[in-house]
Amino acid sequence: MAAQRMTSLNKPLRLGIVGLGKMGRLHCKSWRQVPGIQLRALVDNDPGKAEWAAEQGCEFFSDSRALLGKVDLAVIATPSSEHLGSALPLLEGRIHCLVEKPLALDFAACRQLVLAAQQHQVLLAVGHSERFNPAIQLAQQALAGPVSRADILRVVPRLMAGMADTDVVLDLMVHDIDWLLDTLGEPGGEIRILEHRRSAGQLSHVRCELAFAGGKRVNLTACREDQVRRQVILHGPDESRIIDLDQTGLSHQPDALTRQALAFVQSLGGRRSAIALGRDALAVMDLSERIRQHCSISEVITC
Repeated sequence: MAAQRMTSLNKPLRLGIVGLGKMGRLHCKSWRQVPGIQLRALVDNDPGKAEWAAEQGCEFFSDSRALLGKVDLAVIATPSSEHLGSALPLLEGRIHCLVEKPLALDFAACRQLVLAAQQHQVLLAVGHSERFNPAIQLAQQALAGPVSRADILRVVPRLMAGMADTDVVLDLMVHDIDWLLDTLGEPGGEIRILEHRRSAGQLSHVRCELAFAGGKRVNLTACREDQVRRQVILHGPDESRIIDLDQTGLSHQPDALTRQALAFVQSLGGRRSAIALGRDALAVMDLSERIRQHCSISEVITC
C-alpha cells in the first residue's frame, strides 16, 4: 500500500470545485476562508452556471477532467451518483480530493476510489462534516461515558428529499453511522430492523438497532417527513439527556464546513485531523449496505 505523499504548504494550493448546486456553493464560501487556498476553477454540467463561476473569478468547465494540471486539490459536490466518475480521473491524475458523503453509491465503487488514492499517493477524504458539529462532538463525549442506550433521530422534510438521489440510509443515516463508528468502533451482533417503509421504490423511513461493545445499544432513525428533527437522546444509569444537533448555543466560528476544509489542509501537511478518510467511508458503506440488505428481507414495515 503506497503512503500518501506529503504536500508542501509553503505556497498557495490551487482548488477546484466540482458541482455547483447548494453544497458546491457552500464549499465555495467555506474554502475562501482557508488561508493558502486559491479557488481557481469551477465545474458543472449545466452551462448556465458559467456566469456565476465568472462572478467568482474562476474558470468554468463542464467536465472534472479539465482540472487535470490546473489544480492541486478538488472538492466533489456533485449528486452522489456522479461521485465515482468525477473523482476517479482526478485521483488518477494525482489530485487530492474531498468527496461529499456518501463517497459513492456502493462498497465496490468506494473501494475503487480508495485504491486509486492509495496507488497515486493522494489524500482522499469524505465530507462527513458532522464530525465538526459541536453538538455531535458533545454527543460523542457523552456516548463514550456511562451510557447504556442512545436514540438518534435524523428527520428532514420531504421537500428536501427531492435534492437527494439516494435513499435515507445513504443520504441521512450515514451522517450518524460515521460518527458512531468513529466513537464506538464496529458494532457486534445482529442488526435489528425495527421499522422501514419505501416511497417511489426508495427507503424513505428506516429505524434500526445496533449493538456495540460494552452493552451499548443505539437506535438509529432516518426519515423524510414534514418536519425537521435532529436529536441524540442518551440514556444513562440515572437520567436521560437530549442533545439537539441544531442547537445554536453550541455554534462555533468557523462553521463545520470551514473547519472540515481546514482539517483537510492539515491532513495534506501530514498532521492528524478529525476528517473522515476513504478507509472510514469503506466501514460506513459496509454497515450501510448491511442495513439496507436487512431492510430488503425484513417483513417489518410499520411506522
